[in-house]
Order: sequence, then C-alpha cells, then structure tokens
Amino acid sequence: EENVAASVNDEKLRLEEGSSDNKSSKHNNEQASTDDPGEEATESSSSKSDDEDDVNMQEDMSTFKYTRISGPLPRINSEENQITSNLGALSNVCTSMKIGRIRLPREEDGQQEQQTQQQGSRKMDWSVWQQPHFAILSGFDNGTLSFIDVESGEIIIPTKQLKVSESSFSDAAIVDVSLDASSNYLSAINARGTCAIWEVRYSTRRSVTQMAAPQAAVFSSLITTLSGQSTNGGSDTQGEEARHLHLMTSSIQCTRILYPSSSFGRPTCLLMDPSYKRRREKLTLVGFDNGKLVLTKRGFLQLRSDVVIYQGTSKASGDGGIESLAWRGALVAWADFSGIKLFDVESMNRIAHIDRPTGARASLYPTISFLRPTLLFETSDDLLVTWGDCVMSVHIKEIIVTPNQQLQTFEGAASVGGQPTPTDPSPSIVKKRQVECKMAWELDCVASGVAPLDKDHLVVLGVVPKEDEDDDADKSDELNDLELQVISRSAGTVTYADCLPLLKHVSRLHSPESAADYHILSTFAIPRMENAWEFEDEEIAQHGTTDQDYGFNIFAPSSSNSSFLDFHLRWDLKMLDFDAKEETTNSELGDGDSVDSDDYGFIIRQPSSHVISKSLEKGIAGPLMVIGSPGDLITARTLTVDDAISHALSSKKVGLALQRAMRYKRHLRRHDINAVGDEFLKAVLRLENLAHDAHEKQKLSIRRLELAAKSTPTLIGGNSQRWKYWVEEFSRMPGALFVLWRELPVRDPKLPAELYKEVLHNLYDQVEEMLSNSDDEGDVCSNEVISKAVDNFLCALSAWGPTHALKEKARFHEYFVENQRNKTNSDCAIVLQNINMALERRLTQSATGY
Repeated sequence: EENVAASVNDEKLRLEEGSSDNKSSKHNNEQASTDDPGEEATESSSSKSDDEDDVNMQEDMSTFKYTRISGPLPRINSEENQITSNLGALSNVCTSMKIGRIRLPREEDGQQEQQTQQQGSRKMDWSVWQQPHFAILSGFDNGTLSFIDVESGEIIIPTKQLKVSESSFSDAAIVDVSLDASSNYLSAINARGTCAIWEVRYSTRRSVTQMAAPQAAVFSSLITTLSGQSTNGGSDTQGEEARHLHLMTSSIQCTRILYPSSSFGRPTCLLMDPSYKRRREKLTLVGFDNGKLVLTKRGFLQLRSDVVIYQGTSKASGDGGIESLAWRGALVAWADFSGIKLFDVESMNRIAHIDRPTGARASLYPTISFLRPTLLFETSDDLLVTWGDCVMSVHIKEIIVTPNQQLQTFEGAASVGGQPTPTDPSPSIVKKRQVECKMAWELDCVASGVAPLDKDHLVVLGVVPKEDEDDDADKSDELNDLELQVISRSAGTVTYADCLPLLKHVSRLHSPESAADYHILSTFAIPRMENAWEFEDEEIAQHGTTDQDYGFNIFAPSSSNSSFLDFHLRWDLKMLDFDAKEETTNSELGDGDSVDSDDYGFIIRQPSSHVISKSLEKGIAGPLMVIGSPGDLITARTLTVDDAISHALSSKKVGLALQRAMRYKRHLRRHDINAVGDEFLKAVLRLENLAHDAHEKQKLSIRRLELAAKSTPTLIGGNSQRWKYWVEEFSRMPGALFVLWRELPVRDPKLPAELYKEVLHNLYDQVEEMLSNSDDEGDVCSNEVISKAVDNFLCALSAWGPTHALKEKARFHEYFVENQRNKTNSDCAIVLQNINMALERRLTQSATGY
C-alpha cells in the first residue's frame, strides 16, 4: 500500500538528530541461574559473561515519517541554476493547495476486466479497486495548476488542460483552489477574478510490477530536523509484486465565471459546495479583499445569479477582507479581521458571530508579517479554528424554541438567530442553532493550519519564533522554526513535535516570513457532504454498487438510523503503541523470563490476551498529511507495524521486532514473519557474531540453547524445510541437539526419516566422544553430565522408534512401578512419565501454526 510508482523518483528526507533525549533500554546484567551440572563447563571465566548481550542503544520511534514529493513537480538546482525533478526548492511559488478523495466508478471494472484478460495479466480483486485515492490540487504564482496522486506522485491531469484563463493574462497568480467531495469537480480562481470549474471523469490503467519496499526517512527523536538531500538507505525486503491502479482522465470539461475587479474587488478565497456533484443547483462561494462574500448559483441552462451574503469592510492598510472559508452540509463559516461568522446557506440565515481571538494579531510577533485563520468542519456540527496562537473548537447544536422562549435573546460573541423552517410541525415552534465553545487553548506557536488526528488530539502546523539568545548567538540562523505539533484536546499541551526545515523558494529568502505561506492537508480533513450522503457513498464503495450518478438528485437525503462517522473518530493515536506490556503472574516468571537486554524470553512465557484496537482490526489507516510551503511539498504518514519492526531490527532489538510481528501478523505488508523468526533464532544463538568472527570460539550458555530450542515449535511450526535448516544449524554447535531433539515434530509435520537418523547419529557421536575423553583425561566431563547425555540419546532412540515398542515399554514400567517397593521405584516413575509423553506426542502432536 506504500509502494511508489517506478517512474517517479521521490526524494527522501534525511534525518539529522536534533536532540539527545533518546532513552536507552534497561539492561539486566545478572547471570541466569541454572541447576544443570553442565552449566559450569559451558560458562566463560572472563569478566563479561557469555550470557550477557552487548549494550545496544535504541532510539525512540517517531510518530510520523516524512517523504518529499519531487517527481511531478519541477524543482531548481541551486548549484547549477537548472530546473530538475528531484533537487532544490520548487521552481514556482505554491500559493494554494487542497486535498480530495477520488472514488472510482465501479462500472469501470467491467471495461477494464476485458483489457486485463486480453493482456494476460492477473485479475485485480475488488479490495484493491476500492482502496482510496487521494489527490492534491495546487496552484502557483505563474498561473499554473497541478493535480497529482498523493500515493504514487503521478500527474492525474496534465497541466496544460488546467488553464484558468485562455486570455493573454493567463499567467496571473492562482489565489485559491477548491474541490467538491467527489473530486469530480475542481475549481480555481486567479488574481484577475477568473474562476474556472472543471468537470472530470476518471479512468484507470492497471499494472503489476516488481518493486522494492519503500524507503522512508523516519524521525527518531522528539524534536528532529530534516535536510533537503535525498538518502539511499537499504530496503527492508527484496522486491515484491505490487499491483497498481493508475488514475487518468477520460474526459474533462471547463466552465469559466468572471468576477471583474471593478464590480467585486480582488478575490482572496474560493470554496465549492461539497455536494456540488449531487445538487442540480451548483453553488460556489468567493471572498474578496473589500470584505464582500458572494454566493454564485448556477442552475438550469447554466444561468448565473450572484448573491452577496456578507459585506464587511477591509482594513485601512488594504489587507484583510475575507480570509478563510469552510463549508459542510448547510453550514458555512468565514473569517475576516473582525471575527468568525456562521451561516445557514439553505435557509440563508445568520447563525453566530465569534470575536477575533486576542492573540490573532501580527503586531504581537515581530518576526512574522501576516497571520491567516484556518477554519475546518471536523464533523457536521463541530468547527475547528486556529488563528494566531489560539486553537478552539466550536460546537453547533440545534434547539427547539417554544413560543414562550422566543422572547429571549442571545447576546455575546456567539449570538443565535434562526427562522421557522418548512419542516417545522407548526409555526409556533422554531428550530434554532446555538453555538458553544468546547475547547480553547493558547499555543506556543503561530498556527498556519490544523487537522484532526483522533478524538483526543489535533495536529497543528505552526511557526515558532526563536528565543532572543539564539538569535544573538548566530545571526545567520532563521528567525523562526516550522513545527508539526500534536496537541492534546483536553490539556492543550504538546504531546509530540517535529521541526520541519522545508526548502525555501529563492523569492522568499530575504522577505519577512508569513504564517499564511504554510499549509497542512490531511486525509482526515477532506471535503464532506451531509452525513446521510456520506454514509450512502461509503456503503456504495464497500458493496460495489454501480449507481453512483446523483447529478439529478435535487432533494436532500432523508434522516435515517444510519449515521456517518468521520475518519478521525474511527482511528486512535494509541494504535501506534505497538509494545503494550504483557501481564504476567509470579508463577509464570522463572528460568524462561529473559535476563537479556532484548526480551528473548517472551516467546516461551504464557502470553496474555492482547486486545488489538478495533480500528486496527478493521484496517483503518492513519492519516496521510501533506505539508506545503512556497518552495516545498512533503508528505507525513503515521508509522505502521512494518515501520515499527524495521526500527527494532535496525536497533538490534530482534526480540522486540518478533513480538511486534507476532502480535500484528495480519497487518504486515513488507515483512515476513518467518524471516523475522529466523533473525530471532540467529540473535539468541549468536550466529551473526559467529559469522563475523569465525576464528574466535563463541560460547553459549545452556539457558540460551534451551530458549532457542523451546521457541522453535512456535517459530517454525509445520514448515519442514525450515526444520531441516535449523537442525543443521543446531548440529554445528556442540551439545545443542541434546536440547533440541525433544522439540522436533514427530507427527505434524513428520520430518524425513533421514533427518531423525542424522540427529541420532550426531547424539551418538557426541556421547562416544564424551566417554572417550572421560577415559583418557579423567574428570574433564563429570559422570553426571555423561549419564544425562546417555539418557537423552536412549530416550530419543526410544521416542522415535515404533509406537508398539513404546507401548510395550510403558506396560513393563507400569508393572515394575506397581510391584517394586525400593529406591528405584521413583526413577521408574520418571521414566514411565517420559515414555507416556513421547507416546502422546506420537499420537496427538500438531504444529503450532503461527
């Protein structure tokens, strides 16, 4: 799902460690105690125990990973002053950007299936088809537009087909862009007042390619920095088969609307009705620098009518006017220098006015020239606002006012107004909307944008002025830092932050920095229609219904029991905690409990029931965010299970990587759990150290051998080839097969007979060598160790023999135990117990099947 098209040369962001707050793992240097008499013979007399791991420093995982979008966007090579595709800042200044989701029409599947069969390629299942496709519409200062796929970086619509104006003034800067909820309608307006609206029909092209795993730069500290250079790190896995749907356009039609400056003013912002495709009457909002907000309606035969729904005043300095717009369902919000207004576009009634926050003034920040408010409907009745150093959440609720209550008035910053609606049961009852503030916090930055993360957290992109002492220390440093902050809704504190030094455009190197230059987009904050329509579209996407053309549906959806839930309410930041601690009791802790720096012992402990998040079980992905500046464009993604495993492996924490892989096996995309299991066994047996230093004799404790042997049924399961490989590896280590033979499967799977013979021959040879050394050198090996080795060999010989021989041997020992009353009775009971266990394994043993 994270594969990038081979034709796109994405430049990766390289990490430069920005803080030393990384915490190392706790290490337990105590030596494991053992009652085995052979332990002393295998222990080293050096000051460092053979059972002690090397200290491996592990950096904390980041919440996000970042990738620079460079393939389709021309960039400038600062050294050679040439336009390239992967170096330097953007060649044109990005002035506006919006994100939307493209829903592919199901009827295309039948047409594409015929082409697939003719080409002989594999059929692509519906799960691949219904994967969401997100696209970015960006406008630039030279009047051009780009519409690219966020995942692949491919251009969906060629730039030459997105011309706002056909006149000689086509190079006028793009002021704002907008999309509807379906992304079938795109719009843009330039500084000369020309607004273009494109109706787009999408088609697809399929491809199956062999690609390497994506290489994403992952942040490893709390406050980190990026460089503008690319990295060439190694991939986690080898190339694998990837199936892609490449978006294209089958048709595109353009309609232009003119807003002359003499009649309207200079445009400042643009917003389409999110339900633009569904409604017969097409609505568009345009704000102007003189405080005018115009609602343009186009109905039958494209007849146009303009309605001024608000007329404010601009500041004396010439700045201001309508600065920001938001629209969802029937609710519209806009902001000018006086504050924020809420409006019902269906009843054409004003709802509320919210005063401008105290901290939303550029004069308070000497290093920042301009502030821009951000308005976003995160749900159908919740408005998210950032302005200056203030972030707030406003809830709009509907109340029913009786005739006695209509005499009351609502005053203040959130005054309420309303009129009887046509759906009221009687004229005496009035439905009104009331506004209340759910959250308001002061930030430690000047906000440039905001997006919801989950029900408890927000993501804020903000400009942070540097401290005075830092400026005095180095005059050449930037005056401000750009940070991506995760804010707690309940406490208003920063729970996580990353510093993002984006590339600056050459035209902005010496100009005062503006908070309006930076943008943050999120797949959790895309254009949304009314909840009932969103629910219908979601059901259609899941079940593959072909009826998706609602162009002639002029009626609003009726209320039903079904409700739509926004994406950020289905996802949880806690899903990124891949290391929830297992609960163990005192009886479970013992020899199997790990005393290593990496927790190897978890594999043989009784695992507790770990409740995986319902969002993760349903496959709900985290947000994909796009962060833009005048000279750069990057994506920010939340970590996946594969990223967590890669981080653990790179930190030499193989036990931790295996825990994550086993716990979230269903969600692995790049890693193979068998490969991670092999790395675990190599780490426990120190095979990597042995390979790097073959001349130095490596010693292992019996505890580590037992740990590796007991983990083989879980890690290898019913794979006969892997059993054969690891039996050969154990046979190279003296005494290891005496520990492993009891774990070898005897029924499911039943290994080749030659393999059992090889193990028996190996055991016999080692016993013979121990006996010969004991005769020649006396006390080199104790008699007790030799006796146990002989018993293990005889037990293996008996356990792998015919089952009828085991049954006869069991009957003999049962008779001996019942009739003999001497000291050897207890030894016979132990032998009988081992025989019964071996017989039970021959009849009931089954692969673990992880």
